Amino acid sequence: MKFLTLEQALIIAAEVTPEASFGGQEFYQGFEAKAAVFCELNNYTLTSTDDDAVAFMLEVAAGAMGVDEATQWLRARLSERGAGEQ
Repeated sequence: MKFLTLEQALIIAAEVTPEASFGGQEFYQGFEAKAAVFCELNNYTLTSTDDDAVAFMLEVAAGAMGVDEATQWLRARLSERGAGEQ
């Protein structure tokens, strides 16, 4: 069995998830919902303060943070949940 890296999974999710719908209604509306589902399905937790998360979103929205920087930001804050954690 081959496991995907986080980057590979995000690329696949970006290609497939936006098209996931029924009757013209997306299953998971908005980036936030898609990201939350991705983390849940892949057993990851994102740990960040509210201020840190808002600053991240504003930088991304303003185009002040590129893909590499955003990837580093996420890597620093994503952690895989241990067995038995919810």
